[in-house]
Amino acid sequence: MISILVYPSGFNFKQKERSAIGIISESDLPVAGLSFSKGVIVLSWPDTISGSLNPGDGINVVFHEFAHQLDQLDGVMNGAPLLSNAALYSEWSKILSTEYEQLREDVAHNRNSVIRPYGATRPAEFFAVVTEIFFEQPVQLKQDHPELYEEFKSYYRQDPAARLPSRDQ
Repeated sequence: MISILVYPSGFNFKQKERSAIGIISESDLPVAGLSFSKGVIVLSWPDTISGSLNPGDGINVVFHEFAHQLDQLDGVMNGAPLLSNAALYSEWSKILSTEYEQLREDVAHNRNSVIRPYGATRPAEFFAVVTEIFFEQPVQLKQDHPELYEEFKSYYRQDPAARLPSRDQ
């Protein structure tokens, strides 16, 4: 990390998009946080506080943006952070790709999931959103998506669900 900027409120980010026929449009997106390559994170202070006030809601901008930092340590934000061993990528890719596609299907058919719909926008957001849930709703993630939970447990080298009672207790 080089710097963490904390803004006194939410802010807008200018995003450029190119249509299928090559037309470029620019829009202001309201955001709670941003993560840039080279170690820079920008956070909205109210969203940072909100994320910590309810540690079980699955929404935490700090976890989300730091997940993006971890994801792009290899220079690319693509939902595949650096793993401790190259052999682990095969299983990571299989499980996360399957879960990501399932979420996209769930969102398309308006089916509920512990994983927020924003995670279906692209693999990098899937990794960041699941990171939030892994730390804030670990028991539900483990029950609903056990293989995904195990991948995150291995990656983060901790088991947050073990520290909390299950829904059945």
